[in-house]
Amino acid sequence: MPRGNYRHFLKLFLRGESDALIVEVREQETDRLSGIVDRLSSDPAQSEFFWFDTVDGKSFAINLSLLQAVHLLWDPTPLPPDPTRYDGPIIIALRERKQTIETDTASPEQVYAFFMEIEQGLEVVPFPGFEDEDGETLLVRASEIAYVMAPLHLIEEGRLIVREELDGSDPYAEDA
Repeated sequence: MPRGNYRHFLKLFLRGESDALIVEVREQETDRLSGIVDRLSSDPAQSEFFWFDTVDGKSFAINLSLLQAVHLLWDPTPLPPDPTRYDGPIIIALRERKQTIETDTASPEQVYAFFMEIEQGLEVVPFPGFEDEDGETLLVRASEIAYVMAPLHLIEEGRLIVREELDGSDPYAEDA
C-alpha cells in the first residue's frame, strides 16, 4: 500500500445493502481495519463493530458480521487539510431494511456512549440507545445494526462531557 500524501477510501460491501458504502478516511483507519479483518473470527454470527472517523467530519460504526468485502482504495492526491464539519443527522442503517433511522439528539454524551457500547460487543449491551432531539428514547438491537453514522463533532463533544463527568478520566479512552 502506498505511503505518504495519498487520500484513502474504504469501499465497504455490506450484506443487505444494495450499494457499497464509500468513505474517505485517514491512512491509519485503513491500516486498523486491515488488522481487524485479519483477526476476525470465522464465525459469521459473531458481531463486532469497527468504529472510525472520516475526513468529512463523520463518525461511523460498521457491523463487521455484515461485511462481505472491503476494497481499500487510495488516490495519489494531496490530503485535505482538516476534517470538515458534518452537521447532518445521526443515521442508523438496520439489516435488510432499506429505510434508515435518521435522528438527532440534545445529548452528545449518550451518542458517544452508544458508539462505545456497540464497539464493546453485543454481550455488554444488547440494546444500546440514546435520547433523540425530543427527549424520546431510541433503543436498537445491536446485532441488527448494519452501520451507524453521526457527526464527528457530536461524538467529540460527548467524549468531553463524559470526561468532565468522570473528573477527567474517560473509561472508554485507549490512553486514559
